[in-house]
Amino acid sequence: MIKTNSARVLCCLLYLVAFCRLVFSQEAADWQTFDNSVQTSSYNTSKPAPTWQKIGNTGLPTQNWWIQFDKKGNMYVSSNNPSAGGVSKSTDKGFHWTVINTGFSCHLHRGMGLAPDGTLFVGNDYCNTYNEGLNHFYWLNNVSGSGTQWTTVSTPGSNLGGQINGSVIANDGKTIVSATYSGIWLSTNNARSWFLAPGSPPQGPPNNAGEGFETIKQPDGTIYAGFAYGGVFYSKDNGYHWTKLGYPPGNGTNGDVWAMATAPAGPYAGYLMVFAGNAGAQIKTGTGFWCYGPQAAPNGSWHFCGNNEYAGQMAIDVTGIVINPAHTRAIAIHYGDRGTKPVYSDDGVNWKACNTGLPPDPSTTLGGANTQGIQVDPSTGYMYIVLKNGDIYRTTQPQ
Repeated sequence: MIKTNSARVLCCLLYLVAFCRLVFSQEAADWQTFDNSVQTSSYNTSKPAPTWQKIGNTGLPTQNWWIQFDKKGNMYVSSNNPSAGGVSKSTDKGFHWTVINTGFSCHLHRGMGLAPDGTLFVGNDYCNTYNEGLNHFYWLNNVSGSGTQWTTVSTPGSNLGGQINGSVIANDGKTIVSATYSGIWLSTNNARSWFLAPGSPPQGPPNNAGEGFETIKQPDGTIYAGFAYGGVFYSKDNGYHWTKLGYPPGNGTNGDVWAMATAPAGPYAGYLMVFAGNAGAQIKTGTGFWCYGPQAAPNGSWHFCGNNEYAGQMAIDVTGIVINPAHTRAIAIHYGDRGTKPVYSDDGVNWKACNTGLPPDPSTTLGGANTQGIQVDPSTGYMYIVLKNGDIYRTTQPQ
């Protein structure tokens, strides 16, 4: 009897091993990458696509760009129009707005960020071009003051300025890291002053980084920055020194890296997600959505994660990628003035359009909405889009 039972147990174990090998081999095949493509998998969710509804207008009539929330839940939008730009503030999640420009010497603004203590800051964008004075950063008295007064901060190096997208706080908990047109700028006193990173990416040959666009910190603490000519750079020491990672394989465009994120659920969950330009009017090798991992730079590898990334539309650079708080959905918008639909992915690989509720803009190239900025409210999970004309749209449901 003992021998018979042992034989049965052994037989069952062998069956389970064979079954598990079959399952794992099928899963590997589902996500195997070949050159520039990803095989479509059966990974699906029943969650409905994002839809949008208008809830307000910033009062900044044109060139609205970046959406930012502070730690109190207040919402801000920046505009880089030389005559009618600045920053507008909402205390009720986007329904009503007040322009707060007191203290600005220049009204061209794009990227904003939060200091460790919650101070909001913003950088100028090409102010010298419009004879609006030198380029500066500014910080807002939103922590202990009324949240309506900006203070000017001199910037290091040249006066190119140009903070485009978001900044990050390094693992030391005090250093703010921001990619600018003049390299990587750091602050260790809650945005009251800034200095050039001693190992900032070079601005000239042979490893020209060009204009800085985006900064992101991955869960392992590695900080990545996207540039116009050098692609992606990374730092292991809180943003003080940088090494070139470059572009995905085959990308020879020296294109803009406008947007990065941490990939949501799916085969590359937790990887660095990058949109590598320039896409132009036609799809080019190495452009589009790519995911880097699973190890941090320089030990990871690039994987194409952009199936149907343009959703049948003209190939346009992505300028913003936002991940929902549950890390189960990514939504991305393309460069404005083209009128392409936003796209979303629930597995970080396969993309679909999500334009329901957004209005067509006849002035755009393709007649879709002129989407300029996208952000998530971390306290509610609602996604927000701002159009170029200042109209604020929110998803009808938390994401």
